[in-house]
Amino acid sequence: MLADENNISIKLVKYLGTNKLELIENHEYGYCCIITATHRILERLVAENTVYAKIEYNGRKEVEMIDSKALKEAVINAIVHSDYTYNTSPIIELYSDRIEITSGGGLPQELSQEEFLEGVTAPRNKELIRVFKDVDLIENIGSGVLRILEAYDKSCFIFMDHFLRVSFKYRENPFKYDNDKIKNDKINDTINDKINKKEKQILNVLSDNPNITIPEISSITKISTATISRYLKQLQDKQIIKRVGSNKSGNWIILKIDK
Repeated sequence: MLADENNISIKLVKYLGTNKLELIENHEYGYCCIITATHRILERLVAENTVYAKIEYNGRKEVEMIDSKALKEAVINAIVHSDYTYNTSPIIELYSDRIEITSGGGLPQELSQEEFLEGVTAPRNKELIRVFKDVDLIENIGSGVLRILEAYDKSCFIFMDHFLRVSFKYRENPFKYDNDKIKNDKINDTINDKINKKEKQILNVLSDNPNITIPEISSITKISTATISRYLKQLQDKQIIKRVGSNKSGNWIILKIDK
């Protein structure tokens, strides 16, 4: 598992809605050193984790869509505690309303659910845990569950006979209603004379979620993906928006336009 080439791969998939019916992304992170694969997964999830923000007189307030510390702990726990003898690897699934991390093997060594939730540890892959601790991916052995429970309640853990799943519901934007008027005023004041109704509709969606994909915009606006792609190109040509980063993990920025 720590070799530069191996047969272990961790899957990250993304769905358009709240179920598995419409798959929009399917990535394999692995067939390489599992430490390298872990870092790549964590970097991708940082890009997926929207940060809601509001500027106030006493500074900037931020709230993450998913608690980043809990998310990191859940991913690492899944990787180091999974039972790879099942010929299954952890899978990370992103839905429109939640993220789920599933590992194989269930609870190890007849550990009870109550013991697990109290932070009692029964390591399944002791050498793997030691290596993760040596490279500072794990701080204190046995603290991962307790860190998760600082941000989420016990219901985020789903226990099965042969699998363990952690499910984090996305937090709603607590600043949405405060920011909506500011957002709409900014769009109206700066670019109203430059865009049509559908372009403005797309801009509103981008403002709410800069990491959104074209299929997700289509689902919200009921505009075809081909039309959205054309409008996005037009908005970029008008220097109203720009794309930062790759098509898969980048985000949109609405530019300030001078009249």
